[in-house]
Amino acid sequence: EATYLVGLGKNKLDAAQGLEDPGLTEVEGLIKRLDELKSMKSGELTTMLNNRKDELQREARRQGAIAATNYAHRQNAKKAKEEAAIREELEGGFRKFDSGDYSRASSEFLRIAENTTNAGAKDRAIKLARQVKEFGQAYSNARDIDVDSPEAAVKYWDVALTQLKQIDPNSPKINEITNKLAHGLVMKGRSNNAKQDYGAAAQAYKRALEIKPGLGEAKEGLSSLKSRSHEVYLQAYSTRERDPQEAMKMFKAVMSMTAPGEDDYDKSK
Repeated sequence: EATYLVGLGKNKLDAAQGLEDPGLTEVEGLIKRLDELKSMKSGELTTMLNNRKDELQREARRQGAIAATNYAHRQNAKKAKEEAAIREELEGGFRKFDSGDYSRASSEFLRIAENTTNAGAKDRAIKLARQVKEFGQAYSNARDIDVDSPEAAVKYWDVALTQLKQIDPNSPKINEITNKLAHGLVMKGRSNNAKQDYGAAAQAYKRALEIKPGLGEAKEGLSSLKSRSHEVYLQAYSTRERDPQEAMKMFKAVMSMTAPGEDDYDKSK
């Protein structure tokens, strides 16, 4: 019976190959029966049963892993095929977008949404039509304002960058807009610093470094603010009883100008 069960277990495993779910329940039942036989026998038969049981369990694990890998590959291939079909449906809208005609690109995505029979393409086209419209408006506003006031253009560059990353994460315009936004944030930091709004200045410099790590102008701005942090802390401390709200504002500014763990930061909390 043991030999028969081992052979049957191998047949079940062979039949399970390539299935999405290897269905090892029957194999597990055979392993249980081998355990029952083992308890009834002794000596060489017990050793043989142990070896066969281990072999069957190893093979079950191996076939289970193969089946799971094959299933994952089929799912990935299916998703890639579906994505390619959606992208093909949307190609006309993307061509207009890449040419810089954002108004017509938005209209084209709406046209695609109305005419496609692909549900995934329809949903994507509706979303893209809205995103492209918002991007086009923000991009146009940012370019117009940036000439005279880079810091005022920041909010528009910010919207444009957010939308563009959703529309096309690989767009070459991302680098252009990132540079414009970072420059505007540096200018905003300098402007706030000149107004002695140190908290807002620090936030602008930090945001510039978030989107463009290592930006020298932003690092220099933060370094300059940090050198004044103790002076601002002392002003806040001396003001705390006369004008608690103003003192609180200055303490918050000190926390923006310094880093956690630094003396002035910890005392300002």
